[in-house]
Amino acid sequence: MLTTFTVGGSNYRRLSVADKQRETRYRARPPAMRCPECGLALLPRDMLKHLADRCEGREPAHPSERWISRGDVAALGVCERNVERWAALGLVRYLDAEDGAGRRYLLRDVVLEVALRMRRKRLTAACR
Repeated sequence: MLTTFTVGGSNYRRLSVADKQRETRYRARPPAMRCPECGLALLPRDMLKHLADRCEGREPAHPSERWISRGDVAALGVCERNVERWAALGLVRYLDAEDGAGRRYLLRDVVLEVALRMRRKRLTAACR
């Protein structure tokens, strides 16, 4: 929590060095936001230009990342219809299994979509 900054007052002198640095960063620029496509931290004023010109999209899945089955997705509380729709829209990456075991979904993408929807639901509930 940032403490109040008083010019010429004694509050600033009582702050630790870390608090003073945090206070300076807070006043220097607005907080960064993450690009929804690539996750790069940007200032809000640069976001639209980044999305239009420079964004390269999501990074490819790392070889050691976890791919989960439909049963694992259901254990996260996501119905099969939703994850299929997310895959069709390109929000969740998937692999079709060669042995006929069904699709496997990238855990990172599924968790991100679930978190975004939980946050949106919480924000809309707070607005009512």
